[in-house]
Amino acid sequence: MNEFVSGAERRLETLRVDPEIGRRQVERVQRLRAGRDHEAAAGTIRGLKVAASGRDNVMLPILECVRAYCTLGEICGALREVFGEYEPATLF
Repeated sequence: MNEFVSGAERRLETLRVDPEIGRRQVERVQRLRAGRDHEAAAGTIRGLKVAASGRDNVMLPILECVRAYCTLGEICGALREVFGEYEPATLF
């Protein structure tokens, strides 16, 4: 038995984010992508995939991607293409 159980029901407040914040962030990412060197960004993503496909340390290629203004989503997508996505084993 848990002696620290309270008899009163506790209501948690749900975090609500202003949709305007999301819209502004999308605009920022669009501006970033429009203003970067697309060839450099694509080249660093290719380099990351090559490093991840072998036994190389991926930290330096990730830093090169960041320096080329690749987004976190693009970097994670490249790694996901190479390594796949974790799926927990089912017991049944």
